[in-house]
Amino acid sequence: VRAARGMYGGESARHARALYAACGLSVPEGFAAMPDHLALLLELEAFFLEADDASAARTLVCDHFDWLGAYDAMLAARAEQAADAPAFDMTKRRDLAQGIAFMRTMVRSMDRAVHAWAANAA
Repeated sequence: VRAARGMYGGESARHARALYAACGLSVPEGFAAMPDHLALLLELEAFFLEADDASAARTLVCDHFDWLGAYDAMLAARAEQAADAPAFDMTKRRDLAQGIAFMRTMVRSMDRAVHAWAANAA
């Protein structure tokens, strides 16, 4: 699943679509091009946990949530770039910095939570 990361219709997307189909679920129409969207993967994780299928939940975490740390690092780099962007006025820079900080908090929280759960459930 790790090959072709970040590509629409890539291996991760095909795998997520197959998981949904195997569970008798369908990908919502609004997510048809991105069945491996984080929101859907979190819902699938919840589905496995509610079904008491810890093995499937752990596998999903290992196969589909390993990119969160790298995404956080990319957001940190973008925050630094935005802070110095001459095209933005101070208000825009502040707003962008606050938005990125919020997103980083959410990403780090999800990363810690799903990986801590997977480690404890093993």
